[in-house]
Amino acid sequence: LDAPFFALDLGSPVSVEAAVTQQYPKTFPASSMVTWSFPARGTRGPVTLRWFDGSLQPPLPVPGFKLSPSGGSLFYGSKGIMSVTSHSASVRLIPESRMVEMAAALPPKSIPRVVGGPFKEWTNAIRGGPVCGSNFDYSAPLTEVVLLGVAAQRAHTRLEWDADLGRVTNHTEANRFIGPGYDYRPGWGI
Repeated sequence: LDAPFFALDLGSPVSVEAAVTQQYPKTFPASSMVTWSFPARGTRGPVTLRWFDGSLQPPLPVPGFKLSPSGGSLFYGSKGIMSVTSHSASVRLIPESRMVEMAAALPPKSIPRVVGGPFKEWTNAIRGGPVCGSNFDYSAPLTEVVLLGVAAQRAHTRLEWDADLGRVTNHTEANRFIGPGYDYRPGWGI
């Protein structure tokens, strides 16, 4: 979810819902589709973000298109579709004719690349280098979005989210997945 969350500057969703296959009590479901709804932000319109995993797959954007076996993202926009492989390693516009048409007009790479992987990036930051791309200011809101998806998988219903309150507003019992909803083990309380 990092690529769309970062690229579209999504912030907090207003709702999330999930469809799951077999739900296991202590782990993730066998397969799921999670849908987040993000509100309009400034001049940007609202965004619907869907996650597919397990045996559930998104509809293919054009005949013959194959998803990368390692995963990735499909961005549907008003002017076309973009396919991004896992960890944004490769980007293609769909259909291929659109990629050929736009090749000369693609912007230069402007986002700093992680050299040496995330552990090297982290140790460089500790030693006074640039702040990690996944610092807490960024990763905490992204983690909140992911965990809201998990809460929707567990609640088996659409959840409306109030980010300012940090609470589900339409299904009070689902707040047990948000916390506090369980007793901390002795010595681990906040």
